[in-house]
Amino acid sequence: MRKPVILLTIVLLTCFKAFSQETDSIPAWKIDGTNTFLFSQAGFNNWAAGGQNSLTFIAGFKLTANRVTPKNNWETIFDSAFGTQRLESKEYRKTEDRFELNSKFGIKASDKLYTTFLVSLRSQFIVGFKYADNSAPTKVSDFLSPGYLTASVGLDYKPYPGLSLFISPVASRSTIVLDQDLANQGAYGVTKAVVDDQGNIIRKGSNYLQQVGLSSSFRYAGKLFENVNLNTKLDLFSTYENLNSIDAYWEALFDCKINRFLTATLSTGLIYDQKVLITKIEDVNGVPTPVSRPRVQFKEIISLGFKITY
Repeated sequence: MRKPVILLTIVLLTCFKAFSQETDSIPAWKIDGTNTFLFSQAGFNNWAAGGQNSLTFIAGFKLTANRVTPKNNWETIFDSAFGTQRLESKEYRKTEDRFELNSKFGIKASDKLYTTFLVSLRSQFIVGFKYADNSAPTKVSDFLSPGYLTASVGLDYKPYPGLSLFISPVASRSTIVLDQDLANQGAYGVTKAVVDDQGNIIRKGSNYLQQVGLSSSFRYAGKLFENVNLNTKLDLFSTYENLNSIDAYWEALFDCKINRFLTATLSTGLIYDQKVLITKIEDVNGVPTPVSRPRVQFKEIISLGFKITY
């Protein structure tokens, strides 16, 4: 993992050096935070129509630090969420698990355009499993397995507050798989282990995949309707080797304010990654056959709960 760490260090040092050149009359950091606690519960007792008792919790935390000077704009966002669900007497299973750290330092080129350095890290907190009927759970993820570390430089267009369009002709993305079991399987695109005829591992699987290419990011945070806010982001990445192949990561959060503390949210997410192969049974010449290929991954969560902003 030396290459991505060195690249991240260089970018951060560049940002710190540029920022430290302005020591006079620099406004203080503006820090905003949000804690969200969402839950749902269903209970059935002698209910003729049937149903399953369930209990779901989701907690979210978001912290934004922003510092604007006449020449520079430095914004750092940490966004995380974790949720679990229990059905009847089964064990708790996670329904949400993510964290993302973005730091963006821009040098003002014009009124609405910045030359920008961007570093981001996206992963999850704990181990994740795939559940199937009549079989044991299969581990499919863990902390920094996968993790996506991106460092890029480009132009950031900000026509008005809350909207940002960042385009980078030079971007480095590292796919990290620290869990050796997953790395040996070649999960998330890393080179899988080499084994002999008896299945013994001759060479362990790689823990990271380094890619260089083009990237772009779209961000919007603002009011959509009265008492309804929209926070959405879209990240695109394409390698120089195959510019026609685009990986996409999109999230949208609709936040409906009921009163000072109560909120209802609709969270959606979409991922399309060329390196992630998903197996499904398909009809191949009239024969049901397992087919592994990249597929659109989608999730949505509707919740009601408490929100504290400071």
